[in-house]
Amino acid sequence: MDEAAGVLQQYQAAWNDQDGERFAALYHPDAERASPLGTARGRAAIREAAARLWRAAPDSRVAFTQWAANGSVVLYEFTDDGTHTGPLATAAGEVMGSGRPFRIEGAGVLALREGRIAAERLYFDPGAFLRQLGIGS
Repeated sequence: MDEAAGVLQQYQAAWNDQDGERFAALYHPDAERASPLGTARGRAAIREAAARLWRAAPDSRVAFTQWAANGSVVLYEFTDDGTHTGPLATAAGEVMGSGRPFRIEGAGVLALREGRIAAERLYFDPGAFLRQLGIGS
């Protein structure tokens, strides 16, 4: 298995198991993970950001639908399916669980260094996500 496939496989397993330690260990110590929901720098911040999302959707399941790699850069498409049952931090404040299911479809870019994720950029429509939860218009 090549490096990119291995990292994506481990990422999906750690996310879906909601294992913060395993998930954070995939990242370089000084990594940055940026998404429309915010930016986390360093393993501890990345672990905490993931834990906040898992509290909001304990059944969150990520799947990589397509991916390609060129050297140390990995491009991927993903889905994240779950149910909003816990508190979700938003720019307008915390929103309690709505019980609504959601599906996020998006894409991302990983930059790998020394076998770990040095940088990640996630791209998806946060408005579409929040509308599925009954937040916003």
